[in-house]
This record gives sequence, structure tokens and C-alpha cells, in this order.
Amino acid sequence: MTNLKKNKFTFELHKCLCNNEKEALKQMTQSADFIAANMTSHIYLELVERRWDNDTISAFVKIGTDEQLSVLASCIVMYSSIYPIDKVFTAMQNTKDTIEKYNLKGLFMTACDRGDTDMVQAMIKHGCFDVQDGRPIMVICRREIDKAHVDEELIRSVLKALPGFTATIEALKEKFIPLGKNAASRELVLSLLSSY
Repeated sequence: MTNLKKNKFTFELHKCLCNNEKEALKQMTQSADFIAANMTSHIYLELVERRWDNDTISAFVKIGTDEQLSVLASCIVMYSSIYPIDKVFTAMQNTKDTIEKYNLKGLFMTACDRGDTDMVQAMIKHGCFDVQDGRPIMVICRREIDKAHVDEELIRSVLKALPGFTATIEALKEKFIPLGKNAASRELVLSLLSSY
């Protein structure tokens, strides 16, 4: 494909995404020109920013390069997209290297702050977190003590993924748990921390 033809395809694809032209986009995704080499990473941002449906995003995931998929993974976290990030990590050719190369571990704190259990668990599953950083424990527990319904699964997942942060646990118990707005939630979080 010549550069001119490639640029035209990319332009048309971008236009379909921006103008929400579902049928035209569907036809383009079935075209022989629908390959990673004809995509810009910006296209992957547009998919999330414009809240395209999961089936459409899946078509792009199947053909994406690791670089393009790293952009998509970042956008999913930053925009709290409902597209399962696990599928993006699974589609990467070299997940571990991509996570390192594009600094995706830094997104773990944001996912924890958002309290998205599925996203956090997928990131843990694929090693997309820093085992030397205990701050996510603090973020999640401080977030959960004020809620009426504590996400026990989320807390357990993060505690299991980040062993050895006893100073963080003690600080939570002594300084932050007592400040929680919900008594039942404080007790539940405290019991989860006690089994750390």
C-alpha cells in the first residue's frame, strides 16, 4: 500500500470514529487494508475517548501492535472505560516487555484509586504493578473505609499482590481507619488488614 493510500485509509477511519459512522466503520474493519500498519496510535485513543462499543474496540485489539495496545490500555485506565483491560494485555505479543517499555505499571495506582476490581485484578494478573510500591494498599483502604459497602475482593487482591508492607498496614490501623466515616466499613477493613 502506498503512503498516499495508507494516509487516505487512516483519514477515513479517523473520520468514521469521530463522526460515529458505525456502518462505514464496520465496513472498514472488514477491509483488507484494516491492519496495524495503517493505524496511528491516536486511533486507539479515539476508540476510548468517543466511547465506542466493545465489539468495535475488539476489532482494533485483534490487529494492534504492542505500542498501539499500550495506548489503548492507558486510555482504558485513564478514562475508566468498560472495555476489559485483560483482553488488551492478552492480545499483546510481549506483555511483560510492553508494560515495562511504556511504563504501564504507573497506571496501577489510578486503577486502584478508581476502585475498579476487574481492572485491578487484570493488572495484577499481567504483572502491571510495582511490587516495591505499597501506596495502592493505602489508597484502596482509605477509599473503602468511607463506603457503605466495602469491596473485600479488591482489598484482598491488592493485599495479596503486595506483601511485606507492614508499616503501611500499621499506619492505616493507627491513623486512618479510625477516621473512616462508616463504622461497619472500618471494622471490615480492619479485619482484612489484620489477616495481612
